[in-house]
Amino acid sequence: AAGAAATRDPWNPWVALVASGLLVVVAWGTGERQAIPAALLLPTGTVLVQSHAAGGPLVVAVTAAAGMALWWSGPGAGSRSDQPSESTPAGPSSRPVPWAALGAGAAVSAVAWIPPVVAQLRGEPGRIGELFQAGTGTGARAGLQGAVGVLTGAYALVPSWLGGAAREPFTSTDWSVPVWLVVPIVGLVVAARRGERTWVRGLIVSLVAVVAVAIGVATFEVGVLDGRDVVFSYLTVALRAPVALSVALGAAATATALAAPAAERVRVAAGALAVVIAVAFIALQASSATPVPTIAPLVRTLSTAVLDSPVAADPLVLVDAESYPGAEGVLLALERSGVDVVVDRPDFVTRVGPSRIRPDDEAAGSRVELLVTAPDRAADLRRDGWTVVAVCGPGLAADGEETLGGLVAVRRPVGAPLVAPTAPSGPVTPSGGAAACGP
Repeated sequence: AAGAAATRDPWNPWVALVASGLLVVVAWGTGERQAIPAALLLPTGTVLVQSHAAGGPLVVAVTAAAGMALWWSGPGAGSRSDQPSESTPAGPSSRPVPWAALGAGAAVSAVAWIPPVVAQLRGEPGRIGELFQAGTGTGARAGLQGAVGVLTGAYALVPSWLGGAAREPFTSTDWSVPVWLVVPIVGLVVAARRGERTWVRGLIVSLVAVVAVAIGVATFEVGVLDGRDVVFSYLTVALRAPVALSVALGAAATATALAAPAAERVRVAAGALAVVIAVAFIALQASSATPVPTIAPLVRTLSTAVLDSPVAADPLVLVDAESYPGAEGVLLALERSGVDVVVDRPDFVTRVGPSRIRPDDEAAGSRVELLVTAPDRAADLRRDGWTVVAVCGPGLAADGEETLGGLVAVRRPVGAPLVAPTAPSGPVTPSGGAAACGP
């Protein structure tokens, strides 16, 4: 249901789902003077920042926390967990700073920044300025209250990001009781009292990441989706992994501090609780998830119709790309077939990537307009000068899932020859609606 763009390009909010968690883990490992995490720290941060500037506060804060942890784990730290022992013969204080690994990571990150910097200097699509536009304008912000609402919701008894509605994490700004926040706090206190600074460093890094994302929520613009204020999605997605890691590390730090018999009982109880939570989560998802129609048949039908039409040889511009779910899929399907197609919305850059945004210096009317929209708009579009290339209605796929219907229409610039009318794809039903999108 996420569409082709979410699996092909890094220009979508879900990149941060894995990258933010990896950043926390490698920052913790860097603080423990491990070479592999140190090598991955800066490249992982680069991926987050290049996905969108909203990852900047998270990357800066976590990298700084890794540096502090690296200094803290040095000789003279005075912690039992930092010093070599029979169980840990190579504690962090006995390891050298992994300068070579850090340097290698810095070199990889520098190379990764060369293409966008060159594009910025040459004024080509992909310039860094576009990367920083979305969410950094003069619009409204969630502010402190919104940030606290997102933060406490992520630690609520049923976290906001476990809801069945896909947009719920982006609109939850009301305050909640942060039940699960108790776990990392208790773990941090227990680890600190026992002198287990490895756990302390891991918990501090994860909590720093959580606070950094909350600062980003308060700082970046709030958008509007379907009439509702929406917190910047890159940030709400990035919050999930650090929150989960902080709870997991807090539970682990607390469990290791218990005596052996008590620890065994805790492990059994934790296992039983995990099973209960998993069953409850599955039941919650099954009961609250909103069915999403399958997009693939629509994308195949409409893109094939365009490829079979005369406009396939013309440069195209996709208009109103955000107004219908299958638009991005049609865009990518046409691009893969060699069609020259771009998007007319610069603020849509975070969805399709800067290389697919219409160049600023391109003359207006130089491309055939392409529109993917709902099938019931066919008559209105024809009155407005559009040629409907194909239209298909909703139906059922072979596996029984509901398929999304839609239409694709084109319109040549004023003064250019009109596109030859094309019959709708598939037979028309007696009620006047088109047959379901093809397999």
